[in-house]
Amino acid sequence: MTSGPLHALQVWLRHEPEEPDLELVCAEHPDPSRGDRARTVVRLTVCASQLPWHELAELLLVGARTVTVRLDGCADPDASAQNVEAVARVLHAAGVDRLRVEGGEPAADAPGQADKKGRGLRGRRVHRPRPVLDGAHLPVPRRRLLGLGVDVSRALPDMHAAPQVRLTAAVRALAAPGVAVAASADPAATATAATTPISTAPTSTAPTSTASAGAAPGPAAPGPAAPGVAAPAEAPTPAQAPRDGLDDVNSPAVVLSAPGCTACGVCVQACPTQALTLQHNGGGAVAISTLLQSPSACDGCQRCVELCPADVLSVAGQWRWSDLLTDSTRGVATVSTATCTRCGTQFPTTSGERWCQVCSYRRKNPFGSALPPGVAVPTR
Repeated sequence: MTSGPLHALQVWLRHEPEEPDLELVCAEHPDPSRGDRARTVVRLTVCASQLPWHELAELLLVGARTVTVRLDGCADPDASAQNVEAVARVLHAAGVDRLRVEGGEPAADAPGQADKKGRGLRGRRVHRPRPVLDGAHLPVPRRRLLGLGVDVSRALPDMHAAPQVRLTAAVRALAAPGVAVAASADPAATATAATTPISTAPTSTAPTSTASAGAAPGPAAPGPAAPGVAAPAEAPTPAQAPRDGLDDVNSPAVVLSAPGCTACGVCVQACPTQALTLQHNGGGAVAISTLLQSPSACDGCQRCVELCPADVLSVAGQWRWSDLLTDSTRGVATVSTATCTRCGTQFPTTSGERWCQVCSYRRKNPFGSALPPGVAVPTR
């Protein structure tokens, strides 16, 4: 999976000993040097309207105390505000008010400031340009290159996971008790809490075989912390996941319904985020096949609905964000199936048949496929 427009900033943040207050400006901003000098200004490589939601939330995990997206120099402020506020609303509902959107001209430097030599400025307004960092080429201190000073290294998000999986993991980690500690006086404790690894792979309770497109890879289990490296905190259990405030916020994940499911598994293979699994429980001639959905991995693309060969899979609603944070699987359909004695595939049955529909057809037509009734045989 390719890195996004904020990946370089995430790599830079993970080594910063102090958590900065970031101010992000669009690539087309004419002069972002004016404004609050306490913030670290970063000029993006793209417009804020193109920022991925998961990467914005992950900035708060890898070392940013706050993130402010400034829109006064944006070419499309409405689209940018809509894009950033969408993830800001989710974080706000989870009790995290560290992602903000600002529009309009920034406040000018206060009158009466003293210059570097301490001389009064007698009420004159003074504009001292702030340093503006390039989002693609961020500076590295010389002491760090030489191995001097304190080296802080926070864990980066899993680059191979799907965007929705990463966004859900970030919201869960930020909203979990003891993780969102930006105001902590202990920098080491803040760095530790900001690296909570979250596994978003669907859970499975079936004792028998599972046909699946594969679970999204999660972060590797943390080992002993090296000197100067922040040790990851223990991941919160689903029971600790916060629900207050998120019950009224819809997520991109869709609720699926599949009456008449044939347990063919096409939707499982079609899902790009591995949000669907097909479990076959029971041995012998007859089994119970269950189609399961992991809402935390679903991004609402509905590819499964489009490619369902039986045309029985449909959308019945949207999952709430509080449902996603529990990281549990939900049943979509359950059907009685049998194992074909000829090809070994699972097929739905209620009559005790031993051959699937394809094998039964081939048994009746051993010398080839027959044309539908009323279709003439083509002649040369």
